Amino acid sequence: MYAFDHDEVLAQLMLARHRTEALAALVRQLAHTTPRKDEWERTYRALQARARRTLAALGSDEQPDFVQ
Repeated sequence: MYAFDHDEVLAQLMLARHRTEALAALVRQLAHTTPRKDEWERTYRALQARARRTLAALGSDEQPDFVQ
């Protein structure tokens, strides 16, 4: 394997790790969120907005600032 190929594989690995971390953070929040009484819709909308921001950031290959 040439150095260029090695660097390319490392870059792809870093991107895959970044995406995995961002999605895992979103899933952790979803799993640990319990809406308060009569607040389910607000909670749902907040989680939906975060999911959209995460997907948008992953689609542009930038690192979201909300990765935990």
